[in-house]
Amino acid sequence: MNRLLSAGLAGALTVTLAPPAAAHTGHAGDAAFLQGFLHPLGGIDHLPAMVAVGI
Repeated sequence: MNRLLSAGLAGALTVTLAPPAAAHTGHAGDAAFLQGFLHPLGGIDHLPAMVAVGI
């Protein structure tokens, strides 16, 4: 049980303390939700990736 608790704590700390990814920089902050929602549909490389994971 102690090992499971330690692994869970390590995972929770990793997720909460990790810095945000900055893969696509330079976007305006206005319609952030709409841009994020439509982003995967706009790139030719994004469509095969979505199909590969089963959308």
